[in-house]
Amino acid sequence: MTRIVPRAFTTPDETAWVRAQVEALPANARVALHLHDGRRLVGVMMDRAQLQDVVDADGREGINALLRFNLPGSDAFAGGTGLTLWLHEVDHVEPLGPG
Repeated sequence: MTRIVPRAFTTPDETAWVRAQVEALPANARVALHLHDGRRLVGVMMDRAQLQDVVDADGREGINALLRFNLPGSDAFAGGTGLTLWLHEVDHVEPLGPG
């Protein structure tokens, strides 16, 4: 099923960037996500980012990736709630190493 999202990556350069980001974000990695809105979120990637076929609000078809992120204090692995973000929300990722 195609999802409607705020941003669809459509050009060859954009889609190559998305695919590279998905490969660079391994499951269970401890990272800081620096978001375009200025927030810095520190936590653990719950699993590998999930590449999705999407459509933006203007009807352009492309791809984006869904990130499932576990913040400290939320036990998302035990059925609690984690944070779900789209890759277009992330400015850059800072690897943090073991916790």
